[in-house]
Amino acid sequence: PELFEKVMAVMHNPWVKAGEALLCGAVVAHVIAGIRITLLETGIVSTRYQKVMSGIGGVVGAILWLWGVILFFKGALHG
Repeated sequence: PELFEKVMAVMHNPWVKAGEALLCGAVVAHVIAGIRITLLETGIVSTRYQKVMSGIGGVVGAILWLWGVILFFKGALHG
């Protein structure tokens, strides 16, 4: 129980939450890019729309990342 409490105290540190937020951003960017590349490589979407897809992916990725950051810091501030 003592070790668990120490680990949980570290996990609720705002610096750890900031690292989780950065990791969340990297994962979201990777997933969005993977979906875009898969759609282009399979021919589902024409390469003519690559710039449009990048823009849409950026907006969707930013929204998902912001949502994740809010959840991470909400836990750090109230947890």
